[in-house]
Amino acid sequence: MIFDLRRGQGDVVMMWVMAGLLGFATLMVSIAGLALVNDGEGAAVLLIAIALFMGAMTWLVCDEALSRAGTRVALDGAGGLHLKLPGRRSYVGQAPVSAVLPLATVRGIETRLEAFRALGNTVIQRAYVLILADGGRLALGADRRMMAPFFGEAAAAIAQRTNLPITDRGAVDGAPGFAMIWGASVPDWQAPSLPQAASEKRVRDEQTAWRVVAIVVGAAMLIGALARALG
Repeated sequence: MIFDLRRGQGDVVMMWVMAGLLGFATLMVSIAGLALVNDGEGAAVLLIAIALFMGAMTWLVCDEALSRAGTRVALDGAGGLHLKLPGRRSYVGQAPVSAVLPLATVRGIETRLEAFRALGNTVIQRAYVLILADGGRLALGADRRMMAPFFGEAAAAIAQRTNLPITDRGAVDGAPGFAMIWGASVPDWQAPSLPQAASEKRVRDEQTAWRVVAIVVGAAMLIGALARALG
């Protein structure tokens, strides 16, 4: 292989650690809920509902970890493009791909920003697609914040090998579905881009949301440290 790109072990390990923490928290909440059921407490229903939601989130994180572990984009010396792409490779579900394509069938590479607004927050991903000889588009995947760039690097390697430019199609608004967990969707790639001012606002909104998260987490850690120091 002249190019063989896989997810870094750090990405995969981080997801499994998150899955473990979520799973443990789910177990603790479940035990508390069942204990309240035995005591006849009405709060048991709420705790069990929370445990079910946390269990669903744990499953999603495990699925994400498995998806990252199996992702691969490679180029061989004979002009073959090796793709192993899971369905969960962006906020929007895609058809899994496991195939070897002749590089000659790749006629174009496109990218765009996709913004999703839900619960007062904005999240953005940069998506990449390959345009094939039959006119179809194959979704390569999307790079998201808090993840090491992967699909952009893969697209750049394919572009270099094929001498094709990566065409930037601007930005679009996607539908978040249920809180960015299920049912997210984006417009067709032929859809017009958002105006430049709107695109820049989406980026600023996402940056603001992550700053708020950082402030909240930092404040929680500070309060915890003060409580231990003064306790």
